[in-house]
Amino acid sequence: MRRRPGAFSFFPDNTGDAIMSGAVNALCGAVERVARHLQQGGGEMPVCVLSGGAAGLIAPQLNLDVKVVDNLVLEGLLVMARSD
Repeated sequence: MRRRPGAFSFFPDNTGDAIMSGAVNALCGAVERVARHLQQGGGEMPVCVLSGGAAGLIAPQLNLDVKVVDNLVLEGLLVMARSD
């Protein structure tokens, strides 16, 4: 079976878009659920930090304060290297 690229849509009208939209909605729902859980424990809604290839696609769909960090792992390694 051929892979069909898809794009996010609230009302997808083809299989590729439906699969992509379902995946994005599932990820957003999981992230928002964890954020609400953290808020209940700490009283303040946390800032959501996203990284990776889909961060730019997911970030606009979240109902949260979002910070996209393109090279999060590399920035962390740099901080660790400088602390030694």
